[in-house]
Amino acid sequence: MAVINEQINNSANKYINYVKTDGACKKKLVKHMSMSWEQSSIDNVFVNSTQALLKFVSPQQKNAGMTKLLCLGKVQSGKTAFFISSIALAFDNGYDIAYVLGGTKNNLLSQNEERISDEFSNNDDILIMHLNDADAHEIRKVISNGCKVILMALKHKSNNSDTNLASLEKLSKELADIPSLIVDDEGDERSPGDKKMKGQASNAIINCVKTIKCGTYLSVTATPQSNLLISTELINLSPDDCILVEPGNGYTGANTFHDTMSNSLVEEISDADDFNHGVPVSFQGALRYFLLGCAVRYLREDTGAHSMLVHPSYRTVVQDVVYNKVKQELEIITKTLSDSTSIGHEEEKEKFQKTYQEMIADKEGFSSFEGVFSQMLKNLHRTAIYQINRREGSDDLDNIGNKFYRYKIYVGGNMLERGITLKNLAVTYIYRTAKINPVDNTLQRARWFGYKRGYLDLCKVYMTHDMKEYFVDIANHENFLWNTVRDFLETGRPMQEMERVFRLDNNNLILTRKSVAKTISLGESGQGYSYDRSINYESESDIESNINLIETYLQEKQSLAENYYYGRKGEHKHKYFRELSFVEFFDKVIKKYKFPKDATKINHYAFESLLAAIDNELISDKFIFIKMRDEENQYRSTIVDGRAIKELPESYQVTNGYEGDKGISEFKDKFCIQLHYVYLDKDNPNKIIPFLVLNNPSNNIKIKYVTGEFNV
Repeated sequence: MAVINEQINNSANKYINYVKTDGACKKKLVKHMSMSWEQSSIDNVFVNSTQALLKFVSPQQKNAGMTKLLCLGKVQSGKTAFFISSIALAFDNGYDIAYVLGGTKNNLLSQNEERISDEFSNNDDILIMHLNDADAHEIRKVISNGCKVILMALKHKSNNSDTNLASLEKLSKELADIPSLIVDDEGDERSPGDKKMKGQASNAIINCVKTIKCGTYLSVTATPQSNLLISTELINLSPDDCILVEPGNGYTGANTFHDTMSNSLVEEISDADDFNHGVPVSFQGALRYFLLGCAVRYLREDTGAHSMLVHPSYRTVVQDVVYNKVKQELEIITKTLSDSTSIGHEEEKEKFQKTYQEMIADKEGFSSFEGVFSQMLKNLHRTAIYQINRREGSDDLDNIGNKFYRYKIYVGGNMLERGITLKNLAVTYIYRTAKINPVDNTLQRARWFGYKRGYLDLCKVYMTHDMKEYFVDIANHENFLWNTVRDFLETGRPMQEMERVFRLDNNNLILTRKSVAKTISLGESGQGYSYDRSINYESESDIESNINLIETYLQEKQSLAENYYYGRKGEHKHKYFRELSFVEFFDKVIKKYKFPKDATKINHYAFESLLAAIDNELISDKFIFIKMRDEENQYRSTIVDGRAIKELPESYQVTNGYEGDKGISEFKDKFCIQLHYVYLDKDNPNKIIPFLVLNNPSNNIKIKYVTGEFNV
């Protein structure tokens, strides 16, 4: 018997200590996956799910309650495969029921249900049904006969006693003694921290978690901001632990499309490119790019679907206008190009040729334009446009319309976001966004992420300049969040103890919707000379502790110290230390340093941003430490009720070419940290306060740190 011989450090044995990995459910699932998956991809999926099972409550612990796990994946990166494989392993390890909350929209629920039914289609011992059709007595009977049960539900309002989550509440209460797994796909949507959701999805799921006597709640999302900002002090769905589901080989995500503003996969369009006065020229180019890409795919003997997403607005009335104009544009192209004698044929063909030349620039392996153009003309009659919204939408995006149509253009808003997969999506045209955007909602619009390495050279995203900036900053945010979670998980501490601090460089982005948490700025590090004037320390002991930290560190580096004289007449002696390691300084001093309460520029986060810059090789690890006016403490007067110092690092009068402390010519263009010992009472010069001043010469980095104001 194959097992994972790894034990969770838990004295009460609440969790699964050994994961059975050769059970019948897994074997049948692997057999089915092998029909379309490479073995390495299957192995990768089960490595993730096996590690997850070690954090599941053991079915043998009948009254252990439920543990709450956050599954953090990335947009379009295989989270569905992860939770399906986790269901199979859970069944093999003693779980009998899996409740799957398949999203808040019918089309996402339909996609999930179809995928789950397909993956378990060779397993007659698994019953899949809608939760609304389930009967507790029949389920017990099925389980007693050796079968497992998957119950599908829509995560929607629970105030109707016959539908959705109300049925989940009722059934979970009747089956509370059976070891159960709740999979909450898009688990950040309708978050329990959302004030608007009270009495709806949030309370319903919380009640189920409280009711089930033994089991695991698995919240699956690529955008966990709201999950992490739920108050950890309340009994709700704040995660106890987290699972990082790394994307497989070939994944194309934020780092592929939005690493820089100059990424060639993203085409900038004007803010004025809307459909109010006709079809924008930029969209005409995007449509040509898509149609040509369809032809290239076919000539490469890739005869699968090829998709385009037009993402104008969440408003149906706007979608109506766009849909009609896109449809009309495609009809004009088809009519004009189908007849070589028609007026405008040659002009239209020249536009396609120009687009094709732009498409293949600096690339290899493309056919001649005439061959591609000829195939494109043949494809036009197999190209169709669909409008997807609550009025015109389909529950089955994969099979929408006549199967004859291979090349599909989808026009829609909210119904084409969050969890929805558009097969072989190649071109996206997205515009219109709010001035203030939640990171999680904005990132969920990125349906162009996913596995598309095989035709990445045919992909293109069209968006405005502001949206490009948003996504570049979101990519940085996502990288920081993942690294933060990964580092914390290595400590083995409960998830509630993780500090909720995030990198977010754009002032027009907030972490999540305001009904969950208000985004609060903690600090920022950028180019130049920065310092705080705050003296609002929590206690005298904090000041003493800081001085001891600094002096101990400088004593260790005493052999590197040199004197430096500065001032109008060179009257002040400073002590400086060259070629120090910032990483070491951070570890020995900053990690333990207690910054003033009101510090906004010089705080832990400002220094952490420099660590990030060093990790990314934007700046060197080496810096200069300057102890200002060594053996000569500085007097400074205070302002604002004694809480701020007046002109800490500069003289009162910057005249005669004297720039104050920031003008030390030898160091002003280098990575430096200054230490100032300041006293506020003229009669007591020995009662000093340490102040740190930072000079960051890099103009390649500006990092802002934020957190959320929790709804406690």
